Amino acid sequence: MRTAIAVLAVTVLAGCTAGGSSGKEHLKALLVAKFEREGMNLFNGDSIIPEADRPRAVHCVLDAMLADMSNAQARRLAGMFEGKIPPENDFVLYWIAPKDAGNAERAAQIESRAQQICPDLAGKLL
Repeated sequence: MRTAIAVLAVTVLAGCTAGGSSGKEHLKALLVAKFEREGMNLFNGDSIIPEADRPRAVHCVLDAMLADMSNAQARRLAGMFEGKIPPENDFVLYWIAPKDAGNAERAAQIESRAQQICPDLAGKLL
């Protein structure tokens, strides 16, 4: 799943479009649309998450990632994702791929929260 999160971070920098009312809902819609378009390509070949569970795993991780993000921060990320504002690599990586940004504490926070949301996928999500 780590690869999937890193791919999503790169995608935020590349651009896309989707909808949603709050900043968090909008950003989640953008990232879910990315998964729906590219689906299994977001998971590395040795992923231990069964294919049938991958859409739910993405939602678990996204919900965990968005939990402590403000709507303003989510709107800012969505704006970068859509190409409306210039990308800020450090900001994107902090929120979307903290392990890749060297922020182990934030990554552990997301992983812990994701495992609470989807306990049956514990140990497989990130």
